[in-house]
Amino acid sequence: MLKVNKLLSLREELKANVMKKEYDQAANQAEEMENLLAAGTEAAEEELFLSFSALAKLYSRTRNYDKAADFSRQALRLAKSLGEDQMEAVIDAHLEYAALEREYQQFAEARRQLANLLQLLEKRKFNDDFAHGMIYSSLGKVSLDEENLDGASRQLKQALDFFGKAVPMTHPASAQTADMLSDVYIQMENHQKALELNKEILKEHQQAENRQAEGRTLLKIGEIYFYIDLKQAHKTIRQAMKLLTDIHGDKHLDIAQGNLMLGELDENMGKYPRSLKYYQRALESLETFYTKDHFMIAYAYSKVGTLSIKAGEMLKAKEHLEKGLELTEKFPKLRLQFLHALGEIYSNEKRYEDADRMYREFLDILDKDGRKKSQGYADTLQVIAFNELDQEKWEDAVRHYEEALEIYEQLKPIPPQEAGLTCMRLGHSYENKPGPSPEKAETYYERGYKLLEKTKNRDILQEAVTGLIEFYSRHPNEKKRKKYEDKFVKLQKTE
Repeated sequence: MLKVNKLLSLREELKANVMKKEYDQAANQAEEMENLLAAGTEAAEEELFLSFSALAKLYSRTRNYDKAADFSRQALRLAKSLGEDQMEAVIDAHLEYAALEREYQQFAEARRQLANLLQLLEKRKFNDDFAHGMIYSSLGKVSLDEENLDGASRQLKQALDFFGKAVPMTHPASAQTADMLSDVYIQMENHQKALELNKEILKEHQQAENRQAEGRTLLKIGEIYFYIDLKQAHKTIRQAMKLLTDIHGDKHLDIAQGNLMLGELDENMGKYPRSLKYYQRALESLETFYTKDHFMIAYAYSKVGTLSIKAGEMLKAKEHLEKGLELTEKFPKLRLQFLHALGEIYSNEKRYEDADRMYREFLDILDKDGRKKSQGYADTLQVIAFNELDQEKWEDAVRHYEEALEIYEQLKPIPPQEAGLTCMRLGHSYENKPGPSPEKAETYYERGYKLLEKTKNRDILQEAVTGLIEFYSRHPNEKKRKKYEDKFVKLQKTE
């Protein structure tokens, strides 16, 4: 009996420490509990179930999959024999184990445990709407993990229906499920359903006079309007921002999110100065909440920097891009944006060594990511080669243009404008390099023009045909010069 009492005492201490997230302390109780269980006790099945469940929860929180799974299975083997007074604990144990298997991508096992729980509830005639809501919400998460949007939408909707019979829509479990369902609807491009759902939630928050939740829901509604009505999106987000600013003042994460959304909205509409203003506000707010190495800080720097280029504010662009680049060591994909934008700035400033350093690192990241044969890689080779042309490094330019062209020709479909311009510049390089090769230059010029004809871009075509006319003036060929002069006249007539 002493062993049983000790086991119960340790379990209560362990549960309290897990709840307080004091896992080191809980580990001490867990070790003693495991020793007692291994030695054998006269504890009833109910007490053993609760002890196994408590141990499973600790090891799940401390990411010890083997022990968490083992104790979960031991607990669930006992669950079938427990009475109705322990059904809440049985439900919790199933949900915990399903969440564990989800975390380790064992989706079939997670679904099997949730199906077993549904069968158990049906067999026991345990008609608890909240419990059924939790089960279907968990099934929806499994479907989301498997990228089964149709299944996820059905199961999350079932969960919401059950929650609706048990708790207000503002209850955390219901609200989280509604948020997931809204995201699923957006991914399925069913924006109207997402809008209707969030408007229901908004009414609940307004009736409860929860102004902060009302503001956050308005932000969500504004996000949905991104896809269907940009003006309404802008109006709704600004409405949310006013409400949230009245509550929190200027500095709050929700307000930073609103500024990011407004910045993105105006960026998509081509309103770069106004977009830049919102991103700048977001950055100032985010810097008061996050450390400098946080992703969102680096992201905000990238937006301010790249949009400053579009707005023509080059000093601000360079300042933010150089400062932001230092924050991106842990974020290689985001770092690419800084490297390319700084390469562009340094190129415009004729700081070719600095530009080359940016572009080389950009290429190294793509190479390590297995993207050496991508258009982004080829485009960057083109930029490097263009800088080399400007410095009359003809041989280097030829090498990089040819490497870029080889990549373009492997893409399906071939990007005609990029490949065509590369050919035209290769023609220029072969014509001007030491020991010029006018025959190769002619081949590339004509090949480039044929590719550019597919773009239907009249400005580029006029520039290309002018280049060919000039080429055949420098290297006389009356027949071909006349051919391209005729093409130039036709292009003029189509204006």
